[in-house]
Amino acid sequence: MRRILIAFLLALCSFASAEAGLVSLSTTWSDGQVLSHSALNNNFTDITGVLNGSVDNANLAATITFADGDFIDLAAINMSSATEGLKLGQAASCASATAEGQACWDTDDDDFYIGSGAAAIQVGTATVANVVTRTTADVTTTSATLADLTGATITMTTGANPVLLGFSGGCQHSNAAGDSINMNFQVDDTTLVLGTLGVTIQIAAINNNQPCSVTTMTADQTAASHQFDFQWSETGSGGTATMKCDSSSACTFWAVEVQD
Repeated sequence: MRRILIAFLLALCSFASAEAGLVSLSTTWSDGQVLSHSALNNNFTDITGVLNGSVDNANLAATITFADGDFIDLAAINMSSATEGLKLGQAASCASATAEGQACWDTDDDDFYIGSGAAAIQVGTATVANVVTRTTADVTTTSATLADLTGATITMTTGANPVLLGFSGGCQHSNAAGDSINMNFQVDDTTLVLGTLGVTIQIAAINNNQPCSVTTMTADQTAASHQFDFQWSETGSGGTATMKCDSSSACTFWAVEVQD
C-alpha cells in the first residue's frame, strides 16, 4: 500500500510544479529538497482542477495552436446570459488586426472586422442609404452657374466606400429649343462628381416637359459624415429652367453607400 501511495504522489508531481503551482509535464527536484505537505496539496488542487474542467489562464500558454482535424464545439452553450459563449477581441479601432483570419470587434462603431493579411476588412455592414423627395413646388433657375437645387441635400455617415447618387424628375425651359439644363452632384461643398458642368439635357421645345434624370457613383469616401447635394444650371440664350417638383410631379434625390 505504501508503494502505491508513493507512486500516486510522484505521478501528481510529474504534472505540476510545486514551486509555481502551475500544471506542467514534469517537475525537477533538487538534491535534498523536501517534498512538503503543502506542495503536494497545491499540486493536487491544480491537477484536480484540470481534470474537473476548471483550468484558468495561468495554466494555458499565451498562444494555443490547434492541428488539422481538431474541432471546437460550442453548440451546447445556449447563450442564456452575457457570461457564456464566445467573446471576441475588442478595440476602439481594429486597424491593427490584419493577420489572415484574425477577428476583431470595433467598440466605437459596433462593427465586425476580419484580417486579410494586409488590412482589417469590415464584414456585414448594413447598407447606408437616404432619400429626399420634394413635392412642395416647382423650382426655377436662371443661373448659368451650378447651384444647389432647393431641398436636394443628403447628409449621412459612410465607411471608406463609394456612394451611388441619383436624381429623377421632369424639367422644362422657357426659352428657345436647343437651350440646356445641366445636372451634377457635389460632395462636402467642394467636389463636383461629374466634372465642371455635369450631364447636359438639351431642351426639345419651349416649355416642353421632359425627363431630367441622372445617376452616378462617387470615388471612395473617407469613413466619416458627408454632405451630398444635387446641383443644376441652365445654359443657352437665356431664360428660365424649371424642375417639376410639385405634388403632381415630384422630384427625388437619393444616395446609397456601396459596400466593396
